[in-house]
Amino acid sequence: MALLTELHRSRLALLLLCCISGALGRDLTIGGRAYIQSTSRWLPLYPVPRLPSVKEPSEPRNIHLSFGDTERDIVVTWSTVSKVSLPLARFRACSAPPHQPWQLATARSTKFVDGGPLKSAQWIHRAKLLNLSSGERYNYSVSSDGSVWYPAMEFRVPNVSQAQRSFAVFGDFGLANAQSLPRLLDDVTRQRMYDAIVHVGDFAYDMPDENGAVGDRFMQMLQPIASRVPYMTCVGNHEEKYNFSHYRNRFSMPGSSENFFYSVNIGPVHLHQQSFFFTNYGTAQLGRQYRWLDADLREANLNRTAAPWIVLIGHRPLYCSNNDSRDCDWVDLAFWGHEHSYERTWPVHNGSVVGKTSDTKTYTNPRATVHVITGSAGNKEKHAYFVDKAPKFSVFRSTDYGYTRVTFFNASHALLEQVSDDKQGQVIDSFTVVQKRHGPFGWN
Repeated sequence: MALLTELHRSRLALLLLCCISGALGRDLTIGGRAYIQSTSRWLPLYPVPRLPSVKEPSEPRNIHLSFGDTERDIVVTWSTVSKVSLPLARFRACSAPPHQPWQLATARSTKFVDGGPLKSAQWIHRAKLLNLSSGERYNYSVSSDGSVWYPAMEFRVPNVSQAQRSFAVFGDFGLANAQSLPRLLDDVTRQRMYDAIVHVGDFAYDMPDENGAVGDRFMQMLQPIASRVPYMTCVGNHEEKYNFSHYRNRFSMPGSSENFFYSVNIGPVHLHQQSFFFTNYGTAQLGRQYRWLDADLREANLNRTAAPWIVLIGHRPLYCSNNDSRDCDWVDLAFWGHEHSYERTWPVHNGSVVGKTSDTKTYTNPRATVHVITGSAGNKEKHAYFVDKAPKFSVFRSTDYGYTRVTFFNASHALLEQVSDDKQGQVIDSFTVVQKRHGPFGWN
């Protein structure tokens, strides 16, 4: 409630400030407090959450969620500046009577030292909440000693008896110029639209900057969203510094690959994340990822009854038509970032369009992967513009700030919508994928 009260106050602050100063930038400081200006009518001015005081090194910060090995397993991740005596998470179903005891999960703690000259250190804590009740809402909190608890937060476990799952997907999201954040917060807190957030690479710009302080502030900025819904990630090129150490340490994805490649079934969706590596850190991981990729996709293809949609997330797109691009058979949809824009393609295989029709709004039983580049959430590098003439594979392009909503209704129907924050939340592109023939496309 305190957060929502502050958000409502921010509306009045913005109106007063607009009267005084006229046109504004996206990042504002008022009375020493940082704000993000938005086109959202519900939240035109977003107060960026502050980090705990350095005088409270054991106070939890950067709290966020992710799925564990299944969608009924939730991992709570947070950090403290100092080592703490008893890092715990407690949780209880919202439907439980008030006198029912909290369940406790002991966190595993690791020390993370930034690679910068100050060698700034913090402790990362991970608590696993396992075998949660399907469709239930849970209250939860975290503690450094088991006696003083962080204010309670809430999340919802997807209902395994229902097929529909909804996601927000975006990439290239920074601490500065995070224009889409207030509207995403509205989607998550007020409208409760998503089962997960999927961030396809490039965080903060950049997490290691200022001896890791940019990463700390970025994760705190995300906390009102990422503490409510699982925040699933994919590594990008902006995470490369110090051998991707901030990405490897700050997030908690399924599997044992240090967040570089993983998969998890979320309702009818097999979410499959692939990474790229810089060979100056060695090449052994390339072979390891390839072997995992081959085995995971083979297994996922045999499991189409349970999870018919195979959805790839990555960072550098295979197909795009930006004027700065040099990056440009079993996967139904592929989501990418890297280019600071939005673009969707026809079904494409090996550079060629497969099954192009006059209907740009519905792909019926496509026989190749449909690619979506969604890297326009907002960052200090701003937009990436397009070549004048769209290539044959491109259907729709936009440089508006925004993000992608994806809803998988069942085993055969999915709806994708591109939300423009520049146009006050208008859906500027939407299309449906109808796939009743899941399986290999037969290009071998």
